[in-house]
Amino acid sequence: HNGYAHVYRKLAGLPPVSTASRRGRDRPSAVIERAIRRMSKPSLALGIVEAASAADSPGVPPVLKSVIETVVRLARSCVQ
Repeated sequence: HNGYAHVYRKLAGLPPVSTASRRGRDRPSAVIERAIRRMSKPSLALGIVEAASAADSPGVPPVLKSVIETVVRLARSCVQ
């Protein structure tokens, strides 16, 4: 979740922190899948972007940042 577990849990309709031990639905992949099924894709993306832009945000996850930088670099090289 890269610091955004609370966002995915909220979008999935789960409580912020589960008191139960790691049941199947509490696995990160299960929480994300549930959020995807529950929300429209634009709403899910907006929720994550809003969380990333918050003052107390951990920032953009390194893997996502790398992908975005690569896409921007490739797009700029095609414009020439």
